Amino acid sequence: MFYTGNRKRNPALIALFIIAAVIGFGLVTMLLWNWLVPALFSGPEISILQALGILVLSKILLSSGRGHHWGRWGHPGWREE
Repeated sequence: MFYTGNRKRNPALIALFIIAAVIGFGLVTMLLWNWLVPALFSGPEISILQALGILVLSKILLSSGRGHHWGRWGHPGWREE
C-alpha cells in the first residue's frame, strides 16, 4: 500500500527549502503590509527584513508556550490510530 522504507534526504535541499519558505513568508507579509497599512492607516511601508521581524514578533507574542500540540497529532501515539 504505502512505501514505508527509509528515503535519504538531501540536507542541502532541505535547507534551501527552509530558506525559500522563510523568504516567501516574509515577502507575502511585506506585500500585504505595504498594500494595506499605508492606505488604511497612513502607516509606513516596510522592508522584507522588517516583515520577517514582524513574523518573529507575532510568533513570540501569539504562541501559547505549550509547544506544538495541535489536534490528534499532538500526542505521541498519533501514528498508531
